[in-house]
Amino acid sequence: MSSVVRLVDYRAAKAVVPVEETRIQHSFVAIPTAVEDALLRSPLSKQQERVFRAILRKTVGYNKASDFIATTQLAEMVAMDEGDVRRALMTLESMGLIVRGQRRAIGTEIAPNLDISGWNLVRGESPRSIQKSPRSCEIPTSIRGEFPPTIDNSKRQEEPPVVPQAKKSPRAKRTEQTMRAWLETTKAAGETPIPEGDSVFQYAEQAGIPRDFLRLCWCEFRDRHSDGVKTYKDWRAAFRLCVRADWYRLWAENQQGEKYLTTAGKQAAAVHGVGE
Repeated sequence: MSSVVRLVDYRAAKAVVPVEETRIQHSFVAIPTAVEDALLRSPLSKQQERVFRAILRKTVGYNKASDFIATTQLAEMVAMDEGDVRRALMTLESMGLIVRGQRRAIGTEIAPNLDISGWNLVRGESPRSIQKSPRSCEIPTSIRGEFPPTIDNSKRQEEPPVVPQAKKSPRAKRTEQTMRAWLETTKAAGETPIPEGDSVFQYAEQAGIPRDFLRLCWCEFRDRHSDGVKTYKDWRAAFRLCVRADWYRLWAENQQGEKYLTTAGKQAAAVHGVGE
């Protein structure tokens, strides 16, 4: 009998996993490109950036606007001392990168500020305004030297004097203030507490929150803090967080995806005179 030799192509026999299937097997944190670009250009220290990324992991990583996070939990995530984490959180809040809200036994409610225009970095520069300045081609005065008094040099035209440009005054740093003080400041400046162009309106429209519900939430937010001692550097950012996280549980959503007022919402509507 003659033996038969079979050739097996092991490369063809090897299972090929599609790229998309491979990606599905892994999880990703979908950080907005603008936020990632701003972090790459920011003057944050390594500790501050690690804490901020940990907050992104706990919120954006789970498709949540905010989360109750304990300092011990953050310290374990970033392998840092709790004291260093607390200092980083204070700095991030003062820069406007995060907003801290209610405190509970499980931790403090923290939300990352994904609107980089509201960041107030240490160097006083907004991530959008950091640009590469063009190099000057002018020779410094200290190395120009004197031209010899020749005929050619005597005929050359004098360069027009360089008029120094006025330096831009540094942006005033925000200071923490109560709701009452902030409302008085905005009124004196002729500003609306929540202007029409604020991003909270765009979020409400995308989330299907009616304008009346948004107005009701503002009335409740304003009244709860008007006589309080709670301070924020950015009350508008705090209100955006209040709407996103629905602090007061004023509304809920039915199976059709429509928002309706809860019992707490109906009570607040009766108090503030805002219709359903």
